[in-house]
Amino acid sequence: MGKRTWIDSDIWEDTEDLDAKSRHFYLYLLTNSRRNIAGYYKVSLKHFASDLGLSEAKVEQMLMKKQKYWLYDKATSQVLIPKFTRYNIVKSSQQIKALNAELRKLKPCSLHRAFMDAFEEINGVGSLGLIDEKFRQEAEDILL
Repeated sequence: MGKRTWIDSDIWEDTEDLDAKSRHFYLYLLTNSRRNIAGYYKVSLKHFASDLGLSEAKVEQMLMKKQKYWLYDKATSQVLIPKFTRYNIVKSSQQIKALNAELRKLKPCSLHRAFMDAFEEINGVGSLGLIDEKFRQEAEDILL
């Protein structure tokens, strides 16, 4: 059985400015089999292209646009959906543990800081204390 992801009905109001193709792509980023509890994961252009019936070049072109809804780091092939934890709330200690395990798998890049900013905005002041210390340090080091 595949992973389950809740899709908040607010997604349609949140994405009113997207065209139909971009909404479909965003929904795919939120629900594909590569995504994780953090909404921050490594992208497989080949896998995405196969799932979506698009060329790898078109998938990469889609990843590079609409920076408000998703962020893409081409050098590490990682994508971040900043509002992911808004739609998939992380509350329990097991969820926090799983989130941190996923974050530890990622290569350091500028998306680390963007993840932390989005996580804190959604989960409130003090929520960054839940994030793995090594990950937080990598994010700070990238800024220097």
